[in-house]
Amino acid sequence: MSDLKVAFIPTNVSGVVFYRVWQPYNAMLGTKGIKPICWWYTPNQIEMHPWENEVLDSQKGSSIQYDINAACEWADVVVWMALHSPQSLALFREMKLKHRKVFLTEIDDYFLSLPAKNQASPYWKPGSDMVGYVIDQFRESDGLIVSTPYLAELYRKFNTNIRVVENVIDLSLWRPHHNHGDEVKIGWVGGGTHEDDLEIVKDVVFELLEEHKNLSFHFLHGVPRFFRDIPRIKADLSFRSIDKYPRWVMKAGFDIGIAPLEDNNFNRGKSNLRWLEYSAMGIPTVASPLPHFVESIKEGETGLIARSHDEWKYNLKKLIEDKELRHSIGLNARKQVESRFSMRTLRDTYKSVLEDALNASLHAVRPGNASSGVDRGHELPTVVGS
Repeated sequence: MSDLKVAFIPTNVSGVVFYRVWQPYNAMLGTKGIKPICWWYTPNQIEMHPWENEVLDSQKGSSIQYDINAACEWADVVVWMALHSPQSLALFREMKLKHRKVFLTEIDDYFLSLPAKNQASPYWKPGSDMVGYVIDQFRESDGLIVSTPYLAELYRKFNTNIRVVENVIDLSLWRPHHNHGDEVKIGWVGGGTHEDDLEIVKDVVFELLEEHKNLSFHFLHGVPRFFRDIPRIKADLSFRSIDKYPRWVMKAGFDIGIAPLEDNNFNRGKSNLRWLEYSAMGIPTVASPLPHFVESIKEGETGLIARSHDEWKYNLKKLIEDKELRHSIGLNARKQVESRFSMRTLRDTYKSVLEDALNASLHAVRPGNASSGVDRGHELPTVVGS
């Protein structure tokens, strides 16, 4: 039996592509029975290749069309990330009609309910063109790949063939943190759209700083103004490409990680990635009670859940004052990541998803397969290359 060939077509921001495309690609490299390719991406990219808006460009369009056509011709299964332009959606449709391969769409956020303060929300309003493109892509795909069970339920109305492939962590990129002193650092890392999320712990942060003179807080990248220029709060507004990201976070030397998230549909679809990264460093996490955190964390063993101001303060205070508890929870969390959220797990899960999708396609009833009909094919649209 020949190898199963999978081609990944990335879009979105570089960090998302790393976890949702580059890691699956890497996990399957060298795996018996499967050959992956990943088009136009390396982890040192800060911005993605703008191919979605250059499909019809007079100079660059022909090269883009040639590459994607070649990838679709070669592959058995093509995994596309969510598309954002009419040109890229038209190319998706043309490739599907031309090559008759299995097309899956990868999505790891709930784009249909973005909070108002999210920078992308103006583009994803109900009824917007962007929403229309992604819904059409979902409906026309042979299946969806999502990062959490909650996302699967949210998107099921657009495509019933949905598989959950959880995010994992490459432990070769992360090393455990060891604190031999009395100082305690609580840390958070994230983008610039989390002001409302960090409001959840704002008062707790200031109260704990007042009560614990050996304590400091470290916020990386998307730091709201209320945490800037405050004694014993380090606000690092810089940015790192994903290949430099683990070393940057580890250098901050967190002893405890926090993952506060507001309870809304967008956040409910989010994965446990922040817990994974903290756990990879062998440090305990205190997280909001959003679905994937609750599903992943064994409370008191591999992390702590905080449902109120009082619980945030109590859990953090307990970890600040008990170094052995920090070490125990952090060690257990890293072990859980090793056993359930490893690159090996990702390889096996993704391979199964691809094989199932291909087998379902091979056994599907298609026009022309029945003895009473003849497959006359389809005329290709004239958008691409016209």
